[in-house]
Amino acid sequence: MSKENVFLKQDNGDPLIERMFGYHIDNERLVAFLENAARESGIELVDATIDEAIAGEWGVAGLRLGNSRILSADLYVDASGFSSQLLGKTLKEPFDSFADSLFCDSAVVARWDRSVERIKPYTTAEAMQAGWCWQTDHPNSIARGYVYSSRFVSDVDAEDEFRAKNPMARKTQRLRFRSGRHNRAWVKNVVAIGNAYAFVEPLESTALHCICLTSRLLTELIVASYRHPSPSQIDLFNAHIAKRWDEVRWFLAVHFKLNTCMDTPFWRTCQADTDIGPAQRLVDHFLENGPCSWGLQQIMDTENIFGSEGYLSMFLGMKVPCKVQHAPYDSELRLWEKHVSQNLARARNGLSVEQTLSRVLSPNWQWVPDYFSHGYSERFNQVS
Repeated sequence: MSKENVFLKQDNGDPLIERMFGYHIDNERLVAFLENAARESGIELVDATIDEAIAGEWGVAGLRLGNSRILSADLYVDASGFSSQLLGKTLKEPFDSFADSLFCDSAVVARWDRSVERIKPYTTAEAMQAGWCWQTDHPNSIARGYVYSSRFVSDVDAEDEFRAKNPMARKTQRLRFRSGRHNRAWVKNVVAIGNAYAFVEPLESTALHCICLTSRLLTELIVASYRHPSPSQIDLFNAHIAKRWDEVRWFLAVHFKLNTCMDTPFWRTCQADTDIGPAQRLVDHFLENGPCSWGLQQIMDTENIFGSEGYLSMFLGMKVPCKVQHAPYDSELRLWEKHVSQNLARARNGLSVEQTLSRVLSPNWQWVPDYFSHGYSERFNQVS
């Protein structure tokens, strides 16, 4: 990150692109790509307004379109965003608020064309008076957004603060949201994905990760159950998806609870009142024992999407004080210095985003076979 390089360079000059990272993806281009892929797969896309979701004994009985046509299906995937048309409005699934952990409920966002700036291979998160500001870099544009709490700043003052930090911003948009999730994602014959089920804050890659996770789990369950999922399987699906979203909630809440970089009414309230739930055990352990990864690994679920290193990075990055101060041996210092030196050498020899895009978009580029499949396609074919 300090060298603003994104991938290690292989011997042939190509980037070593690994699957373990989350990437910034332009939403409009992604949607266009998926629509085209759907058409090529023989899926019919119907562009219409839904006037009514018809409730029935088994959930949703049909969708009445603006032209009075009714579409019916065995299973409905609710991807209607914040409105949660099927899960929330039609099936009335209760919504659990995260407001006692995440106080922000608004955002002002803008995007502008890139000029000569180097493309940053990471998201920038900057503390603001009543929230925080993100920056995500794309090849041709820069996206910035101020996420704030309307309890502590007005929309007008929030936009003024945002524009003072970002004079390149011209046209801005405002967003109101509520953080939380519905009790269940799968109810009767409706499965809600993305914002229709849950929302925390405008975190692009995290939201995409949760969408991918839910989509993959749903597909695997349909295949594994031979298209007839049992109630116990649906219960497991709901518990797994809820757990993943709750992990995001607590991880974000800790950021607000422990952040001391600004002394404002918003941040003082965060430090005093933020509910961090089960993450409190992790914080308490760090305060008493310092960066002991063994203890954190024992406390937390091994499947937690952020892992013990995710929490350690946050604690150390925010300089959270702890009682134990480790005095390294000379041998440890030499090993550490060697480790740092090797990493810096690899980083200096890495490829920038611009260099990576140049290689990937060249006609000679080839992806590793089955790079995108993770082996799922072969497994689905065997089961089918």
